[in-house]
Amino acid sequence: NLIGDPSWESLEKNLSSLAKTILKKNIKFTHAVGILSGGAFITKYLVKKINVKKYYYLNLKKYGISRGYINRINNYLFSKHVQVRKNGLTKANFEPSDKVLIIDDQSMSGSTLKKAIEIVVDKGVPIKNVFTCVISKASSKFEPDFYFQDCLQLSFPWGCDA
Repeated sequence: NLIGDPSWESLEKNLSSLAKTILKKNIKFTHAVGILSGGAFITKYLVKKINVKKYYYLNLKKYGISRGYINRINNYLFSKHVQVRKNGLTKANFEPSDKVLIIDDQSMSGSTLKKAIEIVVDKGVPIKNVFTCVISKASSKFEPDFYFQDCLQLSFPWGCDA
């Protein structure tokens, strides 16, 4: 079940709860990477709550057809194929000691988060220092480090199916 109604007020309450969960882990994140477009609003909110000063946005595009989750109008919501748009994280300067939190609104298959992890690791951050965060995950194919709701596909106002 959806926790709270699908209002902005409910979203903020759920994000606040997610931020508290992240803070309890006591990981000192040095950077955050928000996945456009779904993770943009969430990134801006969470970095303030968890006190991350350096954050960037990563524009990824899904393409192709894959079997799996299909929304109410039969559009494919994810694909195993993800490509980087607009040169990825060209402005990000990471060090091997950095701890990076990758943020998106939800994870269906994990393909977008996996691609973002790959990009951050290619920029010099060890895989052990890269963490992922979503509001909801709808699959057991990929386990984000932090999430608020499990086994739930949400329709966000900014999503492709809104």
